Amino acid sequence: MCFSSNNSAQQAAAQANAQNQANIASATSQINALYDSPQRAMDIGNLVKSTRQYYTNQLNQQNQINARNLKFAMARSGLVGGSAQADQSAQLGKDYEQGLLTANQRAQGAGAQLKAQDEASRAQMLGLVQSGMDATAATQQGAAGIQSALQSAQAGATANSLGDVFGNLAGVYNTSMTADAVRRGMMNPYGSIFPMQAMMGGIGYGGYGGGMGGMPMGSYMSMGYGGGY
Repeated sequence: MCFSSNNSAQQAAAQANAQNQANIASATSQINALYDSPQRAMDIGNLVKSTRQYYTNQLNQQNQINARNLKFAMARSGLVGGSAQADQSAQLGKDYEQGLLTANQRAQGAGAQLKAQDEASRAQMLGLVQSGMDATAATQQGAAGIQSALQSAQAGATANSLGDVFGNLAGVYNTSMTADAVRRGMMNPYGSIFPMQAMMGGIGYGGYGGGMGGMPMGSYMSMGYGGGY
């Protein structure tokens, strides 16, 4: 009789353990299916695509502005059609290609970060399943987690700007603007837009006449010197 009771208890325990392992296996399968689903792969792919497009749009805007500035800079400097223009145009192209690489790197980085978050969440859910959480609760919590992670990744991917990709050309444009200002007489010691007038007259005794300080020569000679010699 004692042996019969022990056998029954052992059988019940074995059945309970088998059921528990079956539940864990089922929940584990459902959790993995959630994270490995085609929809999740599509979510990550769309994140990469939208992030790349976001930064590429910024790059194209910068490229248009810098191409226009370069064109004007070459015209101001009288270098249109020369080797200098060819060199700077080549630099513009190199900077643009580098910008495309940067945009793609940031896009791939956003996708990789989301995948890493998914794997951390998966490990957490599997641990909870091993601790006794049922498949339904684990699946629901996992689904909510990956949706929240996607929304966070989408917001973070477009939170920053690409930065100045064409910094190598800024000096060319600024130099041409400075040179143009000098040629137009906008930069001189007196701050006048008419430097020749400032240098030749109008700053001494009334700004008229043709002698020293803008006064007639005779008037100048008669001031304090007339009649003494």
